[in-house]
Amino acid sequence: MAISRESYCNHLQGVLSLYEKLLDKQDYSGLVIPSGSPKQQFLDDNNYPFKVNVHFKALLPVTDAPHSYIIFTPGSKPILAFYQPQDYWHLVPSDPEGVWVDSFDIKICTDKEQWQEFLPEQRKRLVWIGELQQGLDSLQIVHTNPEQLLAPIHYQRAYKTSYEVACLKEANLLAAKGHMAAKKAFYQGASELEIHLSYLDGSLQAEESLPYGNIVGLNSHGSVLHYTGLDRQRYPKENLHSFLLDAGATYHGYCADITRTWAYAEGEFHDLIEAFDKLQLQLVDELAVNKSYIELHILTHLKIAQLLKDADFIFCDAETALQTGVSSAFYPHGLGHMLGLQVHDIGGHQTSPSGDITKPPAEHPYLRLTKTLEAGFCLTMEPGMYFIDLLLDKLAQTEHAQLVNWTKVAAFKRYGGIRIEDDIIITESGCENLSRDAFAEINNGG
Repeated sequence: MAISRESYCNHLQGVLSLYEKLLDKQDYSGLVIPSGSPKQQFLDDNNYPFKVNVHFKALLPVTDAPHSYIIFTPGSKPILAFYQPQDYWHLVPSDPEGVWVDSFDIKICTDKEQWQEFLPEQRKRLVWIGELQQGLDSLQIVHTNPEQLLAPIHYQRAYKTSYEVACLKEANLLAAKGHMAAKKAFYQGASELEIHLSYLDGSLQAEESLPYGNIVGLNSHGSVLHYTGLDRQRYPKENLHSFLLDAGATYHGYCADITRTWAYAEGEFHDLIEAFDKLQLQLVDELAVNKSYIELHILTHLKIAQLLKDADFIFCDAETALQTGVSSAFYPHGLGHMLGLQVHDIGGHQTSPSGDITKPPAEHPYLRLTKTLEAGFCLTMEPGMYFIDLLLDKLAQTEHAQLVNWTKVAAFKRYGGIRIEDDIIITESGCENLSRDAFAEINNGG
């Protein structure tokens, strides 16, 4: 799917219009947004993988141009000081190209300090947005990352433009292709590392372009929420039980974040995954404008608790499991988070442009999104159910231990757990499931 120049230009104009209003209201004269600089490893001459400043890629889809700068003065075309050194040791960024180039006054810089030539003469009211670097004081740039400016910018990022939705769709399509390749490798008996490499190949992602480290968990490793061990060992087929994959992709700086779980063979765990998949889709159907995400998270606990009861893991009703904390032992994380330029996109707790925060409930501290839903939001829906020794052992020491069927729980620890995650756009009429649409496109030959 090609990203249209019109959708990009409309996106950029909307962002710059917001910047102009904020700069005028707060009496600033302009912005300087660095792409960022590579970080050198300690006592080494190699750098860590470069990660671009999120505010830089919010304006243009360039993620691999360190030492570059956007200089924006209201009323003028934004300047891109694009660093393109003369170098034969490393790959030099190629000439700028794409739907965005006509929207910037591009200045090619062969020296790291050359960008300073394009700063306005009056700089005392300029604002720097990004990681600080040496020499800002000498350049008379004294306003750095002011909260009163960043808060409304971060708040507005929750509302995705048509350009951003198109990028998120492309990221989901790449990630879905990776998931299908990883699934095939799993059923062929591959190790976690081999599955990870299959995912990279299938999604056409290099390691450093992944939005986060892939979670590739075979068997009980699926109970470690952020497991990234990538075991080299292959399991004998008789010892291969389950596979949980939480893996994403990026497109023009926008992230996909998808999770799927598979059973190696038919049986009760396979049936449990199917039931959980239906549960997740029921939750997606609940998404609508003006819905409280906190209430959806509570509903998720009730649905998971009911599934636990139906499958004979617990002896109590769903409401009791929620009130006693039994459900939290099986489902300890939040329902999801905002998604966009970051995997856990900023502003999930921010409920006003001025920066007001709505904290998650005390009994659900890991919930990353506390907003009331609005059209244009992109978020994840990722309920999970796990058999985690640490949490179950704690539960076993409480007065509520008799509510759990410990014999059956012990039999399922070898499977680790289940998580199903989709990326969703909230619309005026409900929602659009980017992840399911991506898998459907692949299955239909797309």
